[in-house]
Amino acid sequence: MPENDSAAPPPETGTTAVLIVNFRTPNLTIDAVESALTEPEVTEVIVVDNASGDGSVADLRARFALEARVRILESDRNIGFGQGTNLAAASSRCEFLLLLNSDAVLVRGCVAALLAERAALKRPAVVAPTVLDANSGDVQEDSIGLFPTAWRTLRQTTKRRVRTDSPDWVSGCAFLIDRTLFETVGGFDSEIFMYFEDVLLCWQVRRTGAPIRRSSVALVRHHGGKSATKPMSQKRNYFDSQDIYFLRTGESRLNRLLVRVARSLKMAEERRNGH
Repeated sequence: MPENDSAAPPPETGTTAVLIVNFRTPNLTIDAVESALTEPEVTEVIVVDNASGDGSVADLRARFALEARVRILESDRNIGFGQGTNLAAASSRCEFLLLLNSDAVLVRGCVAALLAERAALKRPAVVAPTVLDANSGDVQEDSIGLFPTAWRTLRQTTKRRVRTDSPDWVSGCAFLIDRTLFETVGGFDSEIFMYFEDVLLCWQVRRTGAPIRRSSVALVRHHGGKSATKPMSQKRNYFDSQDIYFLRTGESRLNRLLVRVARSLKMAEERRNGH
């Protein structure tokens, strides 16, 4: 987020910006943008292209050349999901920010349902839709969860299913957040390239006392993994982000060391087994 953000003008009341980060998924991103444009509550759609280098920007500009609500921003390098979203947020003055993955689409009425849930809370909050698998239509259970801890990681219980409308965290695949709240927590951590950035932001939101909710009425369809990099890069990004998350959330140095040791042992076993 910009360092002079405190001097920025106040948000424009009653406005909603949809923020999308694109990396080499132009066709899916077009679908995501089009789904946002069908929602009458959406004031603007901001797409940040993370230096895709594959013609994405040209495709997006051509498709939405006549759509005044769409803006395409270009990053000169791939800065990851979190920083890409920060860039989009900094360019908007809308009251509400709706994060949407490039490989997800809003189901008609989603934005109205999210805004209604937020209005009922009567204070800044994070409100997420229920995320459905784009192919099967099943609820993606890993789109919400309990905050990971070193202990839960060591016990391998971080993926335990959570059935609640008030989870610890919601996936950055799609959620609505007040601009003021997003700015209060400083947006996404600039050191995290991919993974855990949404969980850490929710942890920071919880520390302010703001609620986090999942709506059973608002729906999003999500493909998942379409902007992912090579498997080894994914694993490296995941572990690097996990380390940052545990550092930020106050895990002791010993606990962080234990997690890294357990991780190394598991990877060595996988190599022995040919995985």
